[in-house]
Amino acid sequence: MKLDYIKTIAVFLLITNLLITLINNENYQKYLKVFSGLILVLMVTKQVRFYFSTGLLEKSIERKIQEYEIAEMNHSFNSINEEIGKKSKGIYEKEIEDDIFHFLEQEKVEVKNVEVEMSVNETGLSFEKVLIELDGWKEFNRFIGENSIYEAGEVNTSHVSEVRMEYVNQLIAKEYGIEKKRIHISD
Repeated sequence: MKLDYIKTIAVFLLITNLLITLINNENYQKYLKVFSGLILVLMVTKQVRFYFSTGLLEKSIERKIQEYEIAEMNHSFNSINEEIGKKSKGIYEKEIEDDIFHFLEQEKVEVKNVEVEMSVNETGLSFEKVLIELDGWKEFNRFIGENSIYEAGEVNTSHVSEVRMEYVNQLIAKEYGIEKKRIHISD
């Protein structure tokens, strides 16, 4: 329909310009230009009136506005979901950090700091890295003999730091189900 409309206007303009060129009298050319201009205005307004009378223009504008609004809402929802996900992940990481800290204190392991990094995947949150910074080992030397992992006679004092780190690694891995390779412990 639009293509036919454009073709009609183009043919009309070609015929009008041909007639103006063929007529030698300037007076007739002026009248022909005025008359053809009026007809051109009527042709254009006829199409505009058609869009307004049938509501096509309004529907088209409404549809575009709705598409834009939906796209904006989707973008906003995605941004909000990402922000909620980040905050939820951060809150959960903090809760796990506090839980690990208190768990290790109950196990008589002195802890300076615990940091947990998690990632979001299809199944939910998973542990990326658990960083544990240990503080003094006053209780550990006394406690190591009672531990079922190491017997008192097995502990070599030159390797106490390694034994301590392995002990904490095993505690965390067993209690929280975290892979040992994801647990990093420092003195």
